[in-house]
Amino acid sequence: MTDTVAVAWNQAALEAVRQTGLGPPMVARALYVLHASMYDAWAAHDDLAFGSRLGDLLRRPPAGRTQAAKQEAASFAAHLALADLFPTEATAFAKLMSDLGFDPDAPGPAGSPGAVGVQAARAVLAFRHGDGANQLGDLGPEPRGLAAAYQDWTGYRPASPLARLLDPNRWQPLPTPDGMEQRFLAPHWGLVAPFALQAGWELRPAGPRLHPGRSYLFQAEEVLADSAGLTDGHKAIAEYWADGPG
Repeated sequence: MTDTVAVAWNQAALEAVRQTGLGPPMVARALYVLHASMYDAWAAHDDLAFGSRLGDLLRRPPAGRTQAAKQEAASFAAHLALADLFPTEATAFAKLMSDLGFDPDAPGPAGSPGAVGVQAARAVLAFRHGDGANQLGDLGPEPRGLAAAYQDWTGYRPASPLARLLDPNRWQPLPTPDGMEQRFLAPHWGLVAPFALQAGWELRPAGPRLHPGRSYLFQAEEVLADSAGLTDGHKAIAEYWADGPG
């Protein structure tokens, strides 16, 4: 393997995303879990770094802070994290471990790089299993396990149903090309524990102007003017990003 283990595991994670079709919010969370797990395993073998979950409790003695130990610990942490996040892709993750020269079922005794990596990942996973994302499908009035992974557990319903505007200040679904109704991918995601912020709304800007009022009408006129002024170039750019680059 010529790539660093971090790159190798990133590539494995992205391939798992392609294979499973996980939604964008869930992908962002999964990549954070992977990186936090690898970082915490690496931090235990660094002179100064602190892990995100266990601080310096896993710090290894100076003699054990080698590059090889960091790679092994990060690999065991990454393997456990990804197997938890993408259980259907476990075979691919086990193969990568083998390619890197590690046995995923043999992390070693307590204090070894592999065991430290497993311990670091378990701490991250234990916290994230309860972060509100519903990864395990165990939230809501009727938990249904992994079959309901990441599904909304709040009972969200749009304030205005399709084709009937009841509240102009709230989101209203539009019809889709196949005649169905737009749906939020993850209406509960605002309740997921953030990765860096204290709260998800900490840096959120003020909302749009509300109905009724002159400022609301002015805002609507601005939107109409912007839409009417779109050039073919603007539309091509919008279509490009809607379809996704590449």
